Amino acid sequence: MKTKAIQSMDVTSLRAVVADLCSKILPSRFEKAQQPETQTVQIALRTLKGLTWLEFSWNAEAPRLVEISPPPRIGRESTLAQQIKYGLNQMALVEI
Repeated sequence: MKTKAIQSMDVTSLRAVVADLCSKILPSRFEKAQQPETQTVQIALRTLKGLTWLEFSWNAEAPRLVEISPPPRIGRESTLAQQIKYGLNQMALVEI
């Protein structure tokens, strides 16, 4: 079977994503974090319009920063997700 090639996220695509996200998530407040995979973290930010979920991945084959639809809740929290919650609790995002 043929596998699909993973599109890499270079500087140009990263800048485009950040520009798009600025209009959607600024200003916002950190609300939730979870880690579905070892190299992926999902973060929820509360804006005036509602909750926006972002996924950060530092996988060597496909690093990415993307907006995602609300993911299913993970039963047990990872240590990284707990540390993110502790460090960003009630923090506001005002600039990217």
